[in-house]
Amino acid sequence: MKTNRIVLIAIALLIAVGLYAFTSLSNEASTEDIGSTGTTESPEESEQVEQDNEEPIVGDIPSAEEVAEEFPLDLSEYEVQKAIHHMSHQKVAANKKWGHKRITEERIERLIEVVEANNYTYRNTYLDILKRWKAGDFRQAVEDHNRIWRIQGGTVGEATRLFTEKEEAEYIKKHFK
Repeated sequence: MKTNRIVLIAIALLIAVGLYAFTSLSNEASTEDIGSTGTTESPEESEQVEQDNEEPIVGDIPSAEEVAEEFPLDLSEYEVQKAIHHMSHQKVAANKKWGHKRITEERIERLIEVVEANNYTYRNTYLDILKRWKAGDFRQAVEDHNRIWRIQGGTVGEATRLFTEKEEAEYIKKHFK
């Protein structure tokens, strides 16, 4: 009976130590995912940190024909989300960004055509965003980014503010040639 009690206590201790170790490692990984740089950057500087080493996209202003190929009428809903999300990166600051697609009138117009031709779950959300963008209204780009980011289940990389004109110009220069 005493042996059984000792074995149960030993098992309980092993489980407790294992859970503690797992939790500690998970918290460290989460901190790294958030983009902790270990520097004393201002919030504005840390929001602009991008964790990709992508080369700038060359020839980033596609023709109408290229956009039609890029966004066929049977484009999946996920690909529509991805396109809007990646285009929004041109307008917003976030601590991490994955994917870049330059905003062009042709892309916006084609995505509107694609969305109108399909019965997507978030059809009205996409049209609301794209029609505002078509009119040149990017004042809600932070909210637009975060709506799409949430639909996609985003956990890292929430947009925090609009880029200044200078920051947007630097972003374009960095990611598109």
